Amino acid sequence: MESWMIYAGLSALFAALTAVFIKLGTQTIDSDVATLYRVFLIFFVTLAVIALKQKRITLEGSSTKEIIFLGLSALATGLSWLAYFRAIKEGPLSKVSLIDKSSVILVVLIGLMFFGETLTVKSGLGMLFVIGGLFLIFFK
Repeated sequence: MESWMIYAGLSALFAALTAVFIKLGTQTIDSDVATLYRVFLIFFVTLAVIALKQKRITLEGSSTKEIIFLGLSALATGLSWLAYFRAIKEGPLSKVSLIDKSSVILVVLIGLMFFGETLTVKSGLGMLFVIGGLFLIFFK
């Protein structure tokens, strides 16, 4: 198994735990305040990881384009988290998470259109199952 597969699996596990912890942690706390609290914690955890690995904090050698895309990524992440926290606070965890994870469909389409990735029969069927799952959950 390739290392990226292990990291992708860990990402899915931690994303699932994230949703559960957000639901439990925003019962009385405003979702926007909770998002800010999470950002601070993530900042310090990431800083600790960088320190433990003895990495330099520098963008030296990065192109302006990369810096702009990282900034846009931060903006998208922030908006995503604000919406996600609010949705989880107000809605059913299972449905909110399913809608959120349906972003995989958008990512696959973007990969096909802009990055020259190919869709195999297997991954195409997987995508259809995700879309089918959305319909099964929401249209009774």
